[in-house]
Amino acid sequence: MKNKVFNFIKILVSVVLLYILLSRANLNEMYTALTHVRVEYYLLSILLYFIAILLSSVRWMIILKEKSIQIPLIVAVKFYLISLFMGIFLPSGGLDVVRALYASRYGTKSEVFAATVIDRLSGFYGILIYILLGFFILPEELIKYRNLIGITLLIVFLFNILIFFRQVNELINKKLPDTKVLLPIKKFINSMYFYRGSIPLLLKILPLSLSIQATFAISAIIISHAIIAPVPVLRGLFYVPLINFLAMIPVTIAGLGLREGGFVYFFKSFISTESALLLSLLYYIASIVISVPGFLLFLLDKPSENLKKLNQ
Repeated sequence: MKNKVFNFIKILVSVVLLYILLSRANLNEMYTALTHVRVEYYLLSILLYFIAILLSSVRWMIILKEKSIQIPLIVAVKFYLISLFMGIFLPSGGLDVVRALYASRYGTKSEVFAATVIDRLSGFYGILIYILLGFFILPEELIKYRNLIGITLLIVFLFNILIFFRQVNELINKKLPDTKVLLPIKKFINSMYFYRGSIPLLLKILPLSLSIQATFAISAIIISHAIIAPVPVLRGLFYVPLINFLAMIPVTIAGLGLREGGFVYFFKSFISTESALLLSLLYYIASIVISVPGFLLFLLDKPSENLKKLNQ
């Protein structure tokens, strides 16, 4: 019951945000721009989006392997595509839960979930590096968003304390009782703590994380050319990863509303509100197109049994 209430609130937040954004835009102008989309550019952006998903699957597989969880690349891609499909209907962050549940066939749930969280954290590191580079390359522009960027840095910093500091880990194990509710949480945190000494692993996957964020950003930049409202390349490379981070905040369904607001907010100086909204929606639709194979794979993989696990 509680989950249904939270999900309803998240749907409501998405609807309200989209309503506010669309009510301030000229819908006729958006429709006209949509009818003039350069299809070849959009298809290229979808291909790049898929490449980013492929690279993400490779990164996840490498992290799982560190835990001696052996998942073939084709299976990792399969689980990623299924989670991408399910993520369309789930709150932000639901994608990670789905792929972790599927991957738990190959290892314990706590270990797989920990590896998946580390995978997500490595993505945050990639975003942070782009932000830091942005301060050197576009200092006057990024300083305008220092509060938002500061919150982002704080969230990642606190998460790092939870994972990597021995004293915090010992305190959690000492203070939290082994109850039915808290024991899985302790196992999960201890599994993440395993990666404390895996700095070489994090450095190994850092180029992948940077490549993934760059590929997502280039996909969005190409969409801006498809709608004949090109955004500056450097701004796209720095802002799209930040927008992706905002869309992962678990207050909406699939990031809807937050993502669109991010595109309007960060690109309002370069393109119209209508173009920014259309860019965001087409970027989201690209993920839906990529998720179609995930839908087919989901149907072939005991859907009723897997849905039951997700609802637990």
